[in-house]
This record gives sequence, C-alpha cells and structure tokens, in this order.
Amino acid sequence: MSKPKTKLAILIVAALIMPTIPVITASAGNWYGATGNVTCGGNMQDNNDMTYHRTSGLSSELFSAYTYALTNAVLSTDIDLQPEQSSPDDNTDVVMQEANYTGTWCGHTWHGGSGTVIVGYASCESLSGSKCQSFNIFTDQSWEVNQTTTSRRNHACHELGHTLGLIHPGSDEDQDSSCLYNTSELDYSDRDKEHINDNY
Repeated sequence: MSKPKTKLAILIVAALIMPTIPVITASAGNWYGATGNVTCGGNMQDNNDMTYHRTSGLSSELFSAYTYALTNAVLSTDIDLQPEQSSPDDNTDVVMQEANYTGTWCGHTWHGGSGTVIVGYASCESLSGSKCQSFNIFTDQSWEVNQTTTSRRNHACHELGHTLGLIHPGSDEDQDSSCLYNTSELDYSDRDKEHINDNY
C-alpha cells in the first residue's frame, strides 16, 4: 500500500521542480488592433463577418484582384466572408473603390505627386466602440492601370489586411512572407494570421 503513495509523492515533487516553459506569442509589431481611430489611423473591423462591396468604378483587373485576395488570403483566416452586397449600407464592413486621386490624403501624397507617394489607402469611416464599423479602400487608378496581375493581387491583399488590423511589419516581422510588406507576396504571414485568428 505504501508504494503507490511513494510514486504519487515523486510525481508531485517532479511537477513542482520542472522548469516552466515560456509561451511564445506573436509579436505585436505587425498589429494595429482596435485603436478607436478613424480616417487617418489604423484599426481593425468590428466583427469576423466581413461584408463588402466593390464599386462600379473598379477596373475589371482590380475587381479580379480583390476576388483573388478575398478567396486566397482573407478566407485562409478565421474571417467569415459574406456574399458581396450589391450596394453598400451602414453595415457594410469594406467598400473598395478606385479613381484618379490627386493632392494629399492624411499627410501622404497620391501617386503622380512628388516625394514618397501612396497608391492606396484603407480608411476607417466610423467606429463601433474602439473597432471600425466601416472602411473605404481607395486605389489610385493612374497607378493601377499599369500594374501586373501579381501587383494588383498584392495590393488587394495589403489593403484588406489593414482592415483586419494589420500594420506594415517591422524588421523582424515575417517581411518576406507578408503582403503587408513584400510586394510579390499574395497572402498574410503566419504571424499576420495568428493576430487575425486570435482576435476574431
């Protein structure tokens, strides 16, 4: 009868002296999260059911690029992609549009201007608590018309990533494998997906 007690005591002692293994979590360097920011700030959409609308102003090539990004990047996460809405309403999460933009937006110069320019922007238009209820994604058409299929797909993946709370990754943040950094990538890095899946 004393043997089982001895074994149990040994197991308890062993459990108490075993070193704690640290839990490795994703770095926050590629994550906006819920910031409560609108227009010029980063944020994440307010739920995991993504509703979206592509305006008639999109070129057929960019329309197809968004189809690719939604199917191959967004659907590879825990986001539940809803059927496309024929017209946007107050509950539409993302509206994708395109035009020849000029001047500046949130302190950045649009394509065609001088210095460091932008070709697209994901803008949070309204909040639900600290998260974004509705986004507009703007793409500059004067840039888009001269791009390759890969470049358009990367752009669509990139801007949709911003609506899901992703930021441009820092120097140690899977730069080679994220469309938020590498212009030839068409998907999110494992760390990008970890942030999305942990928060939706």
